[in-house]
Amino acid sequence: MNPKTALLIFSFALSTLALNSSAVREKSPRQGTAGDIEYRLVPVRDTGIQFPRVTAYKDAGTMNRVNAQIDEVSREFGCSEPRGKDDSYKVSSRVEYAARDIFSIYASASYYCGGPYPTNDENLSLTFDLGTGKRVEFAELFQNYEANKDPILKIIFAKQLARTARLLAAGKKSDENSNCEEDPDLFTLKGLRDSTFAYNFSEKGLVVQPQWPHVVEACAERVTVPYQQLKKFAAPKGILARVIP
Repeated sequence: MNPKTALLIFSFALSTLALNSSAVREKSPRQGTAGDIEYRLVPVRDTGIQFPRVTAYKDAGTMNRVNAQIDEVSREFGCSEPRGKDDSYKVSSRVEYAARDIFSIYASASYYCGGPYPTNDENLSLTFDLGTGKRVEFAELFQNYEANKDPILKIIFAKQLARTARLLAAGKKSDENSNCEEDPDLFTLKGLRDSTFAYNFSEKGLVVQPQWPHVVEACAERVTVPYQQLKKFAAPKGILARVIP
């Protein structure tokens, strides 16, 4: 083989390797394996949306129960017929945690299906206990959420509550021109007590976001709190306790 031919073959091999590497990088966010849990993004009907499903698990019955609940949520994706010319419905999602028999999805929907205004960030995150096959609600992470609501919220939203305290100490008042970080009426303990929360697990900690009405939804910050900080309040046999050493 002459040197020129060898060089051409070598160049072709490098190009093929680069293409294959690119393909792996493109697929990696769409599928994954974590211990006994395998998952991937799958199309949701003809909406153009893809959403995670469990594709393999040590207990097929549990996998099917989890996927049935995911299907129940994704069944609502898309605007109803007849659709207007400006209607749109998009969902971004990813698996944020898949370990210790926990399957946690972060998902956010942005849509306009008619009406006075669009929705820009509806947190649709889902977290499942694969030990039971059940979806776990925010309050169920804790041993007694209602009794310990204030200290739990003070830990999770410590930065935001401290910011509100500084604004109030400076005599700041809320008005229509205030941006999110300058409004002392948003992150108050009373307001948080009355809020509901979306959450997901992540490698860095519990990620929590208030579920606020449209007029202030853009100000609903997603915050991450290390699991260890919530150890005192975790339900003893729950999934939160499972990730805390």
